[in-house]
Formats: sequence, C-alpha cells, structure tokens
Amino acid sequence: MAVNNGQNIFTDKQDFEEQYRDKFIKILGKYYGECTDQERYNVLAHLIAEKAREIQSTSYIHADKQVYYFSLEFLLGPLLENYLLNLGITDVVAEGLKEMGTSLQELAAQEVDPGLGNGGLGRLAACFLDSMAHEGMAGFGNGMRYRYGLFRQEIKDGRQVERTDNWLANGYPWEVRKDDSSVLVRFGGTVVRHEDENGNFWFSQEGGQVVRAVPYDVPIVGYGAKTVNKLRLWSAEPAEEDFDLDAFNAGDYARANKFRSDVEAISTILYPNDSGEHGRILRLKQEYLFVSAGLQTILRAYKDKYGEDWEHFADHVCIHTNDTHPAMCGPELMRLLVDDHGVDFNEAFDIARNAISYTNHTVMPEALEKWPINTFRELLPRLYMFIDELIVAIRSSCLLTLTATPNFSLQQLCCGITPFVWLTSLFCLATRSMVSLTCTQTF
Repeated sequence: MAVNNGQNIFTDKQDFEEQYRDKFIKILGKYYGECTDQERYNVLAHLIAEKAREIQSTSYIHADKQVYYFSLEFLLGPLLENYLLNLGITDVVAEGLKEMGTSLQELAAQEVDPGLGNGGLGRLAACFLDSMAHEGMAGFGNGMRYRYGLFRQEIKDGRQVERTDNWLANGYPWEVRKDDSSVLVRFGGTVVRHEDENGNFWFSQEGGQVVRAVPYDVPIVGYGAKTVNKLRLWSAEPAEEDFDLDAFNAGDYARANKFRSDVEAISTILYPNDSGEHGRILRLKQEYLFVSAGLQTILRAYKDKYGEDWEHFADHVCIHTNDTHPAMCGPELMRLLVDDHGVDFNEAFDIARNAISYTNHTVMPEALEKWPINTFRELLPRLYMFIDELIVAIRSSCLLTLTATPNFSLQQLCCGITPFVWLTSLFCLATRSMVSLTCTQTF
C-alpha cells in the first residue's frame, strides 16, 4: 500500500500554519501566541482528527461487509505522532511548528494515554483496529468510554501508590460526541406477555431503569491512510433528568443528584470492584450496555442499507467478541431481532451464530465471566429468557447429555451461575454446524 504523501491534507507548511492558526480562534477564541502547550496540543489534535474524519467519510462507502470488534478494552496509547506518520505529514507539521516557535516533540509530550485499557487484551484490540485500517477493511471498534482509567501509578517512599487516572481532565481532542446516534438501554423491570386476536404471542420488557447510551467516535488511521475507520465508545447518561429539587433545596445535594450519579457510574471506571453485590451489578450493567448499544447501532445501520433482509445479515456483518466480556452479544442480538424486528427465534439463532466470532484469551476460572442467576435474571429479565430457552433447545436437540428432568433449566445446569464462556462458544463461528434448535416457547 502506498503511503499518503499528505498533499491532499496540507499543500505545504504554510498551508498547515494557516489552518492551524485559524483553529485556535474557532476552538478557543484566542490566538496561538496566547495559548499554553497543552492548548496547542489540543488544537493540533483537533485539526488532525478533523482531517482523518474527512478521509473516513469516503473510506467504506462501497464496502460489502463490515467488521465490528467488541471489547471492554482498547489500549490505544498516544495518537498524535502515530497518526502524523500514517497520514504522511510528519515533516510538514514538524517544520510548520518549528517556524511558529515550538516543536512537535513539545506538543506530543502533552498527550496522555487514554484510560481505555489495561494490558494485553486492550493492546490486541487496538492493534486489530490499526491493522484493519491499514489493510483497507471496514472494521470498527465498540467499547466503553471510561471517565477514569484503572489507576495512575506513583512511587512514594519506595512503594507503589495508586492514584486516580483522570485522563479526561483536559478533554480528549480525538473524539467527537454523536448525540444523534444515542440509544436507550433498559435494566430491570418486568417482562410482559402480549397476545393478539389471532393467538400470536410476543413479549416486552417494561419498567425498570432506562439509560441513555451516548457514543463518542475516535478515528482510527491505518498506515498509509487510505482507510480511516472509527472506534465507538459508549458513555452512560440518564434517559430523562430526575433531579430531586426538594432534596437540593433541603441541602441534601447528594440525594438530589443520586439518579444521575447511579447511571453515570456505569461508565465511570474500567473494571469496577466486583467483590460485593453492588460491584457485580455495576460490572454486569457495564458489559450489557456496550453490547446492547453497539448491536442496536449495527442493526439500525444494516436496516437503513438493506431493509428487513435479515436472512443475509451475516453476509454483510461480522461481530467479533474479544474475550468473554461481550458474551451477551449472541442472546442480545437474538433478542433485538425477535422483539424489535419480528424475526423467528430459530432464524435469529442462525443469524447470530453465523455473524458472531470469538477470541479466547485464557481458560483460568477466575478470568472467565460468570454471574449469579438471580442477579442476572433480575437485572436482565428478557435476556435471561433467551439464554434459558437456548439451554432447553440444546437439550431437546441432544447436543448435551443432561439429566432427564422434565423442568430442566439454566439454573440446574449452571448451579446458579451464568457462564459467559458457554455463551461465547455457543455463538462462535466454530459451532456453526453443531446445533439444530427446536424452540419450546412462543417468542
């Protein structure tokens, strides 16, 4: 692949300087000479991100198949110098900055690592995104926009001290908020069974807590910059403002903002402590939110392009799940197809099985996602019905050798635990020919 020489971005260093100086007035309302190095870095990153999005807008118009990479971690690292190299404009930007009295190294030093990942899992995800962009593939990331990273390390008196990783303190100039692409995600409530005059049944989940998932898009620039993809990061916000004015006027400010605080906690930190019940619920909410929000976006985009042709969904969409955190992709995709788009249960299973793939990182028991059945059922009652039905259907198809108990359920199979590694394996491409489902309920 030929490297972009930057001529379509900046004609020369004078063109870069003019566009760069102009951005200060538009973004900060002041001149270059009045700004700190941090502000100069932010404006430069804004400018480069804008140029990348211009390439992105024409990168995959004719792509017949798109890949969506679901991961709770994306360890991107600093982007500025990497993107300048990939776009082929390092020299013109460096020379332009030098003439303006600063250096690329000084501004690049202002960039912080985005707190979106922890280790190998997140680095692998970031590398996949980079590689797909370089290879010209329409490949998009789907993850969470954490307010704080895992932690920031300091050494005090010869010992490690963990501090809050407030990586968004100065904003993140690479991202753009997309309010028009927000979706609603529901937790808790009850499942209501409906029946029409012809005896047809369907279900809806009503009540509970409704959260607004708001996406922030980050451009992914591959080497050569022929294709620019995007990483979509989800942030949790209240679907409706529930500010307790009486509590505020009484001086109870914490209670006045409790609803917003509880919702925003979903996307506050990477890997909340799940040793207690509250932490387990928060982590399950976190995993479900980015799965459901991402899938809703995928289905909406697919329907806009192909209509209700769900039979060929897997011909145009590949959903890859990175480890067991996005394991709910399979049953949630089925739920959305069945409940929101009227697809038959068995057909929805075939669609999900052919569209979803899975990367396993470890078989250590402590690293595999699992949840108490009662917790899962109370928080995600409709999704639980799908998982329970899948177990029953598999038993009836004789895939597993199980007890002949007439009222067999997921509760019995899992001893009260929902094993996410089982879900990922079930919907993995490797199991494409293993199962022929027989639905035992009307979905």
